[in-house]
Amino acid sequence: MFPVSLEIQTYLDDYPTKVAFLAQQIRELLLDAVNEKVAPVYEKYRQGWDLIGYSVSNKEEILNPLGWIAGRLDQQKNDPFAEQAMAANAKEKHYFAFLQLAEDSVTVGFEYGYLLQVMPLRYGGESLLSGDTGQVKTIVFRKKGELKKRMLAELFVKGAELAQVPKSKHTDLYHHYSTNSQEESQEDENGSIDDRE
Repeated sequence: MFPVSLEIQTYLDDYPTKVAFLAQQIRELLLDAVNEKVAPVYEKYRQGWDLIGYSVSNKEEILNPLGWIAGRLDQQKNDPFAEQAMAANAKEKHYFAFLQLAEDSVTVGFEYGYLLQVMPLRYGGESLLSGDTGQVKTIVFRKKGELKKRMLAELFVKGAELAQVPKSKHTDLYHHYSTNSQEESQEDENGSIDDRE
């Protein structure tokens, strides 16, 4: 179990026990998954937004979590601007998720949810993300039985990895994944070559 700051405990205590308990379970899942698979996580109660925000630091050496970008960055090794951007990115904390409590629910938000929606995820979490506009996407949980732990852990890990990628690369990521997603949908509609013969 991860220690809880006084500010966060006070925030949790302002809500019904059932909601606070659900938030604690989600919090533990987030901290466990991201600390283990990505990098140290920082959590902070953000009074202005009335939520618990989560940021992730980069590892000492930037590891590119999304394989295909690695090749593109290799091509830019001689580009001093690309190197400066990567070095600056290594020193920052990157905001990637939040928990916001209500009287009957916990909203889990993903700062780069629009990218998670187009990425192929092993446990299908992208289909649960909602939000009409912008980059932030959310999932609302009302009871413990709704938690799909593997799916949620994967979303947290991928969300943290996306936060470590320089923002200048996010448009490339979106186009890469949305293009692949459209091609797969087209193949599904047309059937495979074997199906058509």
